[in-house]
Amino acid sequence: MNDPKIDDLRLPMAVLNRVMKTVLPNGAAVSKDARTYIMRASSVFILYILSQAEEHAMSKKRKTVNVEDVMFVLKANGFDSIYESMNNAFDAYKASRPSKILKTKGPKRDERPSAPNPIERVKDIVLLGQGSDAGDIEDIIN
Repeated sequence: MNDPKIDDLRLPMAVLNRVMKTVLPNGAAVSKDARTYIMRASSVFILYILSQAEEHAMSKKRKTVNVEDVMFVLKANGFDSIYESMNNAFDAYKASRPSKILKTKGPKRDERPSAPNPIERVKDIVLLGQGSDAGDIEDIIN
């Protein structure tokens, strides 16, 4: 398979426009050529960081790149300001996420409630008005 070109891996221009709009002062204009170069530079930067993070993960005998790999690469390559911003943003993201609730298909065989005690079942029937006296039924069973 051929390696994709940078232009094939470009970021959406709408996303870059939104980022530039939030970062630049009001009224600042960016030419179309400048936007194109920013888009290409952003793609190259992301690919570089990702390739370094992948190497770091492989050195740890893992196939999956995780947050720690990316953060390590940012710090190791001298992107301290980006590292701090990303670390703060990730901490805020983790704090805003609700805690995970483990979803299970049902209780395991050992955790399932045992069959109800026959005496308790009779008491339930009596209390619902379908029998006579709970004490009498318990005496009969015992």
